[in-house]
Amino acid sequence: MFNIFGKNNTPEAQKEVAKQQVREWTRKMKGEVRGIEREIQKIEREENKVKLEIKAAAKAGNLNGATYLAKEIVRSNKAKERMYLTRTQLNSVQMELQTQVATMKMADSLKSSTDVMKHMTKLINVPQLKDTMRELSKEMMKAGLIEELVEDAMDSMDNEGDMEEATEVEVQKILADLAVEAGSKVPEGINRPVAQPAQAAPPQTEAESNLFDRLGAL
Repeated sequence: MFNIFGKNNTPEAQKEVAKQQVREWTRKMKGEVRGIEREIQKIEREENKVKLEIKAAAKAGNLNGATYLAKEIVRSNKAKERMYLTRTQLNSVQMELQTQVATMKMADSLKSSTDVMKHMTKLINVPQLKDTMRELSKEMMKAGLIEELVEDAMDSMDNEGDMEEATEVEVQKILADLAVEAGSKVPEGINRPVAQPAQAAPPQTEAESNLFDRLGAL
């Protein structure tokens, strides 16, 4: 293994180059983690603005408008869950790489890792990370750390079998919590919003539009 580091190098030199390569992989993954954390913070800021609008709508008894907005909060929560999972997987790969380097003996090379393989298979399917993870995976394959990865289309969070039911539960929780926080009574019928007469969706506010744009990019 380790042909990318030069077969004619001494064991000492190969080990040092291996460490440098791992540092470079780790640097790139840390950059992706920081990007994910910034995106989570941006979504949360937009969520806070939308929540204020939900409070105002609930307090005014505009259940349809509040429900419309609350469903987008639910969708953004699902997106953040995926971001948190992606961040965990990136951190797990970094830890595995650092462990391998820390335990390498002079004549060792990077060893095949099922843990890294498992996480990289997931990460290469994340749209925001696809290019970076494809590049890293090729380098890791050359180093003998992983085998060839297979890219799969990610399931859409809107196509999950019980998404509608889970959304309804979360919508009710959000509306009830926000109504209590706003110091108002929970509007009549809040437990059964689907029974309300159909109305046109309210026009998007700037905060709402920003949140939708971020969700659409995920």
